[in-house]
Amino acid sequence: MPDEKAELVKKIFSDFSKGKTQVEIRLEYKKLGFPISKSQFSRILSNPAYIGKVLARDKKNEKGYYINGIHKPIISLPLFEKIQLLLDANKKKRNMPKVQTIKEELYLRSHLFCPNCGNNLTGSGSKSRSGLKHYYYHCNHCAKARFRADGAHERILAILNEIRFSRNSTELCNLMVKKILQDNTTKKKRRSEETISQEILIYQNRITNLQDDYADRKISLEDCQTSIDRYRQKIQALQPETRENKTTQSRYSEFLKSGINLITNLKRFYLLANVTSRIRIPGSIFSEKLIF
Repeated sequence: MPDEKAELVKKIFSDFSKGKTQVEIRLEYKKLGFPISKSQFSRILSNPAYIGKVLARDKKNEKGYYINGIHKPIISLPLFEKIQLLLDANKKKRNMPKVQTIKEELYLRSHLFCPNCGNNLTGSGSKSRSGLKHYYYHCNHCAKARFRADGAHERILAILNEIRFSRNSTELCNLMVKKILQDNTTKKKRRSEETISQEILIYQNRITNLQDDYADRKISLEDCQTSIDRYRQKIQALQPETRENKTTQSRYSEFLKSGINLITNLKRFYLLANVTSRIRIPGSIFSEKLIF
């Protein structure tokens, strides 16, 4: 860069290091008659030539490396390094995923498709002449779709209200879920309560037989007591398994009951749910996205 522009470069580095944004600096210099494009501005801030470096290449290193040049640096190394840290921080900030807040008035935002172009609908509020604020879903891509948010929410409620489950449908769903839960129990290889009870009864009969054998002097007291203790330990080990099966069945029954209650009262649960949960109900029914 010519010498007459050295002071301009120094000021750009200085302004940026003091917290001014690229947009502010470019606008300021444009008013002074020095228009700088966005790409030119970025190249200026990251150019090592301003600290006296030049790019060198050889056969071993085709990408090249920087060495000290014969020209005088116009930017100090500490300032240049500070600018690079700021640029890296800005780059990371731009690449960070944006957190989308869920507004109570626009909770279906990004969950609706534009009927014209198919892109996601966004939403915003606007004040009427009377000063009241109304919310709308609209398309920022084709700008052809725009409708009241409260109307869309009422339509969702109307759709949920139309979903009816007859008694036969509810019973069929009940049987299907119960079958799934039973298969799940089988996969985990839990033995039935009846099988466990039969095994406990076998051990109890053996204890009774041992007591009879001791009474008939067929075995010693020591052998009798040792065997009885062993069978009682087996019975104690089986009893928790019986309780576990009963608890599992009870838990499955609760799941079944709550699930049937949900699908038969979708509108009620939708109205009572918070905003985050509410957007999942229509999404789960209408393949995650709704076309209006």
